Amino acid sequence: MFKTPEILSPAKSSGLRFRKGASYNFASSLTTVPLHAGELTVACSHYPIIFPVGEPLIPRALLSLRKKGNDFVLSNGAWSVSYVPAHIRRYPFILGRTKKPDTYVLMVDKEAPHLQDEDGEPLYSESGDPGEVVQKAKEFLTRFQKQLMATEKFLAPLVEADLLVERQLNIRRGKTTSVVRGFRVVDMTLLADLDGDILKSWVGSGLLKAVYALQFSLSNVELLVKCEMSSVPEEKEKNN
Repeated sequence: MFKTPEILSPAKSSGLRFRKGASYNFASSLTTVPLHAGELTVACSHYPIIFPVGEPLIPRALLSLRKKGNDFVLSNGAWSVSYVPAHIRRYPFILGRTKKPDTYVLMVDKEAPHLQDEDGEPLYSESGDPGEVVQKAKEFLTRFQKQLMATEKFLAPLVEADLLVERQLNIRRGKTTSVVRGFRVVDMTLLADLDGDILKSWVGSGLLKAVYALQFSLSNVELLVKCEMSSVPEEKEKNN
């Protein structure tokens, strides 16, 4: 999504203006996006939410079952459902790591269609001070980064209780079958066997609510399966 990020500075970006784009085509190749814990209860109504194997404990909204492509970006560039994940909404701004631990610098995708030379809000004033759009972007990104870090800690008990298990999807269409692997979900049978005191503490922390949101989200897989099936041409019948 971020093709050419560069550090935002008055020297490089003083003449640029920001105009919020109506198109989400910049995200058309994404197949997943990270979600922080605060997004789960609303995102679960629209996206399947999974945990990729071998990655940090950050839930990800599944946007497609294809290797590349986003089923939620329509042909006119619109987003097809009402909730757009924060990861998408932060574009074209992003925090880049520095050599100092836990220190970040504000960056922008210089090829983003949101950046203009004449129309929109200025990124910097004539004196070189950050404009309102830059200040808001930095606040949003800092908050988003903290939320992602807090999410790993919030969901850690799922790993400690060994509730995350690998699953795969087998998508059949005609004589062909495609398989989607490499993700984990919460095993609800194992959840039911947990000690009552643990479950009670999870109710208090909000973790159990998050677990049920994760489970509910998997009902959206069927929508992606239909998109996957419609993207594959019908197999031609062979004449004997």
